[in-house]
Amino acid sequence: GALGSVQEGQGFAFRRKQKIQREYRKLLKKERKTGTQSDAQFTDTYPEHLKHLYLAEEEKLKKQRKTARDSTLLEEKPKKAVEPVTPERKFKKTSNQKAKEEYEKIKAERARKKE
Repeated sequence: GALGSVQEGQGFAFRRKQKIQREYRKLLKKERKTGTQSDAQFTDTYPEHLKHLYLAEEEKLKKQRKTARDSTLLEEKPKKAVEPVTPERKFKKTSNQKAKEEYEKIKAERARKKE
């Protein structure tokens, strides 16, 4: 892979970011169950050096929810010969699938070079 990429083993920051994303989703789930909306409650408990990551994740999820709400609002309006608005869900690939694809790509390139 490229220098400093996740494949290169320099993915510690990437893994830390993923961990934070998971923790934040857990917090959101808990919040939904209790039914209290208090963002300020958690902002103080974020570790100072990671605060920006938590806040960025928070913003991203808010935007996702907002766009999801907007698309549902659009779907409720009557359609005039318009294709239904279906958000394209890209399923997450497993590392095994990624590796297989990478392997297939390399194999195809080698076959091309041999010709």
